Amino acid sequence: MPVIALEPGYGGIVRDRLEDFNGVQLLFIEWAAHPLIACPITLPVPPGTRFGELLSGALAQSVFGQQPDWPTVDWRRATWRMNDAPFVPDLDKTLAEQGVPHKAFLTLTT
Repeated sequence: MPVIALEPGYGGIVRDRLEDFNGVQLLFIEWAAHPLIACPITLPVPPGTRFGELLSGALAQSVFGQQPDWPTVDWRRATWRMNDAPFVPDLDKTLAEQGVPHKAFLTLTT
């Protein structure tokens, strides 16, 4: 989130740059309109992670995967947004190949 300093000439140090995360990037992921998940989660994942691996790995092991409806999600009908723009992920391509940046905000709608 951009911040405007009140002190003229202030130059803060950005501490959440991709280079500071030892080879992983942060993803903010929201399951829109889910009745039991009220807010997005943050996951650290390597940019070389395939989107299908994100679903079956990190997300399945997160609070999302603990929901009883997770195993019944029809991934062919699920829709995604990235940073509030439509996004159609390719399950076989990596996050980097699909242009998913550090600190991207992904929204899943089922």
